[in-house]
Amino acid sequence: MAKSLKFWAMSCLLWVMTISSAQAAPFLFEYRFNVNGTFYGNYFDEPLDTLPSYFDVSGFDFTTGLGTIDIRFFPGVAGNYYISAFFDHEIDEQRNTFFNEYAEVSGTPAPGQTYEVDEPGYEFGDIYDNFFAGTLDNTNAISIAEFPAGEDVSLALAWDFSLLAGEFAVIQFILSENRPTSGFFLTHADPDSEYEFYASSTLDVIPEPSTLVLVVFGLAGLVAWSRCRNVTK
Repeated sequence: MAKSLKFWAMSCLLWVMTISSAQAAPFLFEYRFNVNGTFYGNYFDEPLDTLPSYFDVSGFDFTTGLGTIDIRFFPGVAGNYYISAFFDHEIDEQRNTFFNEYAEVSGTPAPGQTYEVDEPGYEFGDIYDNFFAGTLDNTNAISIAEFPAGEDVSLALAWDFSLLAGEFAVIQFILSENRPTSGFFLTHADPDSEYEFYASSTLDVIPEPSTLVLVVFGLAGLVAWSRCRNVTK
């Protein structure tokens, strides 16, 4: 009887743990964007900030903080530019607090890419100051080695890039439950609920339309010349 009762209790515990893990989800406490020194963003209990028209957030959930943010940045003039994003998520906070989490860094940042993971500044972290200063320091201050019991995690990703006149930049900030298979990304994990999500970003510089037209016509000309050359042989 005692053995059956113990088995039943263990089965219930495993069931509860499975349900808890399945129901775990992130909650976006705060988000910020830095576009060349102009700042946007809010806390979760404030209205969504009005973002520039070149931000496409239709694929982003501002409650969970998961999804993709697309930015098509076209300043119209040549120059050096800087765009970054800051996210302060809490995972399963109501059941196991927000200070039991940690982060991991995978891969190597691309040229012009910077990042930072830190406590969001309420206790000791400097990520918030660095975000507003545009000086993310490429460190993970909340690794499991530094904080085996976890801490409050926030993260930021940034791009420093140059554009020629007429060029535009396409930037994506991607926060997903699907682990990237390659490239540079950050992991935000809650070991108690066994939940984690991943943050990554991409940058593509697109030539001005006239340059693209010249390239297309140039390639078409090469193809035509090659065909004519083959015919005359």
